[in-house]
Amino acid sequence: MYDAIHVSALPGGADAYAGYVDGKWPTFAALKRRFQGSGAHLLSIAVFASGNANCLDIEKGDATIAQAPGWVKRQLAAGARRPCLYTSAGNMDALVKALNTAGITRTEIRLWSAHYGQGKHICGPHTCGQTRHSCDGTQWTDSALGRSLDESVLLSSFFSLSAPANHLREESVLLKTGAGAVTPVAIPQGATHLRLLAQDTATLGLHFHGHAATTVDLSWAAGSHRVTVPSGIFAALVQGVDAGHGDVALVCELAARAASGGRHAEPGPPVILPGGPAACAFRSGRTCSGSGRPVPGRRGRCRR
Repeated sequence: MYDAIHVSALPGGADAYAGYVDGKWPTFAALKRRFQGSGAHLLSIAVFASGNANCLDIEKGDATIAQAPGWVKRQLAAGARRPCLYTSAGNMDALVKALNTAGITRTEIRLWSAHYGQGKHICGPHTCGQTRHSCDGTQWTDSALGRSLDESVLLSSFFSLSAPANHLREESVLLKTGAGAVTPVAIPQGATHLRLLAQDTATLGLHFHGHAATTVDLSWAAGSHRVTVPSGIFAALVQGVDAGHGDVALVCELAARAASGGRHAEPGPPVILPGGPAACAFRSGRTCSGSGRPVPGRRGRCRR
């Protein structure tokens, strides 16, 4: 997939193209005229939070992290599905924190990062480690096709209307035993419940970060006990109230989400056309440093 500040620079035959609806280079209208009917995806990008598009460009001179929650809520209220947010890998955790604080969940959005100098990858905790959040796509080079073009790798579900199926599996964690023993639990993105199972019997105190503690009585005879994870909470402390008998296991349950097959049109002003393979690379006209932070004053989205 390609993106450039001049539509004439875009080659034909790509899986998808992106263009701007505002800013210094409003290319999206020309993009539609040239590629509508080609079978390619078309992704619209707003550089200002006042704009309506599939994606919001968050970097110096454009939209800010503080403006992102309001923009997302406005797009969702207008019927948009999984609005996309672009920012550098170094800013991604701060962006997600701002969204979570505003009550916006990971499944409602797409994250598109910029991270140069680390090869072709999609940013996440198990790839480059620049962000704790697994992104939906990453812009990883500014010299695609041997010229001044950025290229991004996207998940095959990037253009799906529904959030992708979550294949993350959580292994059981054995809690510390004994009265008063405390086990800290890091809760992953997308977790909906904690499930606890005692080998025999146990009474535990469960304290979600920022919430009042509750007491849970467990027994092997009663089976596993499920506790709902409050929205936006990613940490808990589990403390043994009594010594109990035997071990206690804890598992974080993640919501099962069915992925939409094939291509789908995104709602809203831009036209997203069906056809072609779903997995793709994204190329644009943005320049970023090897740290993943955009470089102001150079071509593409890094200067507005």
